Amino acid sequence: MSTRYAITRAELGDHIATLNEPAFRAKQVWEGLYAQRRSMTEITNIGGDLREHLDAYLPLALSEATRRDGDHGLTTKWLWRAHD
Repeated sequence: MSTRYAITRAELGDHIATLNEPAFRAKQVWEGLYAQRRSMTEITNIGGDLREHLDAYLPLALSEATRRDGDHGLTTKWLWRAHD
């Protein structure tokens, strides 16, 4: 499994083909992620079921584990967790 921004365009196209989706869906997803810089849930020109599948199949590389705000809101520190 790859992360959302580590998958190649060809790999994305191959995976979408295995889902019996039209080939143009790969282009829509790719443009949504890279050209429009949207999250998977914001790519609304593909169906909800496909969005949900790709969101689970292509996780983000990092997720927020802990967030701490200090100095009266002037400082924020994050601890990130890798997808694996």
